[in-house]
Amino acid sequence: MPPSPIPTDAQKLVLESVDPIVLKQELQNAYERIRQQELEIKKLKFEVEMEQGHVNILRHDNQMLRQMTVDMVVICSSMMLNSLLKLYMIYLIYSFYSMHRLNKRKNIFRINY
Repeated sequence: MPPSPIPTDAQKLVLESVDPIVLKQELQNAYERIRQQELEIKKLKFEVEMEQGHVNILRHDNQMLRQMTVDMVVICSSMMLNSLLKLYMIYLIYSFYSMHRLNKRKNIFRINY
């Protein structure tokens, strides 16, 4: 908790004190509080950097997933188109074969009758 801007009674006594031992002890206490706060700030900065790293990783993963989705759609579309073309080719071949057999039968029928 940050120190209050209004001095407490204990702080007033220290500020009014001329005893070097009291002043030295209070200075050491203030220095230790500053050192602890600097350590806490350093720790928090490190945590922020770690979280920023995680965010960057997740953004990259998201971008890769989006690209993979686009690639999969293209591949699936291509496969579906190829399948449809193959089916159409089979249909054309079968139709041609059926027409050829029908014409052959017509010719046989003409010859025989």
